[in-house]
Order: sequence, then C-alpha cells, then structure tokens
Amino acid sequence: MEKLMTAQQVADNLGMHVKTLYRLIRHNHIALTFVRKHGRMIAFRPSDVERYLGSHEVVRDGAGPRKPRKTRPGFLSDEQAQLFFEGLPMLEKFTGQEEEDYLSGKRKKESFPADYFHK
Repeated sequence: MEKLMTAQQVADNLGMHVKTLYRLIRHNHIALTFVRKHGRMIAFRPSDVERYLGSHEVVRDGAGPRKPRKTRPGFLSDEQAQLFFEGLPMLEKFTGQEEEDYLSGKRKKESFPADYFHK
C-alpha cells in the first residue's frame, strides 16, 4: 500500500495554492481521484497524481506557425510626410507670411477665419 499525499503536497506538486486545488475538485475541473479520510480531510494516491501530471504534459518543439510581429509606427520619411500633409486644407490657406506671423506669435488664432482650424 502506497503512502497517501495530502492536499497541500499535491497542490505544491501542481504549482497552485491548496484552496485552488479544493475549488477545482469541488467544481470537477480537475481529473484527480481522491480518498476521503476522516471528516472533511482528503488524500491522494501518488500514482494518480503522477498519471494526471503525465496526461497533461505539453511538449513543444517550436515548429508551429509564428505570429507576425506588430510593427510600431515610426517616423515618416520626407516623401511620406509630403504625401500626408498634401491634402490638409489648413496648409492650403496659409501663405508664407501668415505662417511666419502665426508661429512667431504676431498673429493670434482669433484673427484667422472661424473655419480655418479644425476642432
């Protein structure tokens, strides 16, 4: 007759908290057979625990399909930036002098027409 394992020992072998083991057993989410000892105490046969661990072993060899990496947005090249800003209406309304005045602070936002800036 083999020596029985306590719930704490089985939980340690499975890498989980003993309360998690009890919950999985109570909800029948883990296929482990147990022996009910006196009262509410339960114990497990080591051979049953080893069989459970052996049936849930996962072996990976790395030969599966690889997920494509997500590319992070980087800086735009000069050509990409020109294409991006080409269709914006704001750039079509600026003249060279207006842009300089606005950037230098000589001309305030309120002095532009109401539809000039996007909200």
